[in-house]
Amino acid sequence: MLIHRDTLRAALLATTKEDSRYFLHAVQVRPDGTVVATNGHMLVTVRDSHTIPDEDFPRMANTGVFVTSPTEPVCLPVPLAEKLIAATQKKGTTPVLTCVQIGQDAAGGIFATATDLETSLSSPLPTGDNAPRFPTTVDRSMVSEDRPHLSVKFSACYLAALVKAAGILYGKHPYDGVVEFQIPTEPKYQATRTVSTAEDGTPITEPTGEILAQIRVVITGPERTLDGVLMPVRP
Repeated sequence: MLIHRDTLRAALLATTKEDSRYFLHAVQVRPDGTVVATNGHMLVTVRDSHTIPDEDFPRMANTGVFVTSPTEPVCLPVPLAEKLIAATQKKGTTPVLTCVQIGQDAAGGIFATATDLETSLSSPLPTGDNAPRFPTTVDRSMVSEDRPHLSVKFSACYLAALVKAAGILYGKHPYDGVVEFQIPTEPKYQATRTVSTAEDGTPITEPTGEILAQIRVVITGPERTLDGVLMPVRP
């Protein structure tokens, strides 16, 4: 299977280097191409929307010879994942060279490979009894999409600005930083949908759960406080 480097990059944000448990220093790659990561406080799953055939990936000297994709989940240690990302093509317009290949060779060994056609990096991955045990509870921890909930859509660039502001307020103690969102829950602040029509033709609506009102944002640092408003993205 081919995993885009940005998929790995996104998953790596949920790993940590400050814990002795191995699985928190690794991402899990599943047979369907989903990449899973957790640091014990947050859990993410990332998957490419479009896949590239493994046959398109170039075979380089001194790299694993791809026969098939793994049929079981495998773990990529964070340091190896970072090296593989660095080994992908930085410039150029060849999509396959921006991917990392996770494959199984003829002997059943699992490996990960990346190349920019000038150099390549290939590493075996532990399997069987030698494979690290990734948490089996991650699937139970995921929230069902159909669970009743309130939904707020924000622009990613504004959230990034808040994260940067929190970093400034907390300085050398970023893990102490908390960003609070005060979300109004009254129906009048939600988008509505038509569910039926009255006898006189008037549409009957109900709230959808998607918040459209301003959201109050509070970041209370040790020496100063940020208090502001964030506007949701309109549907």
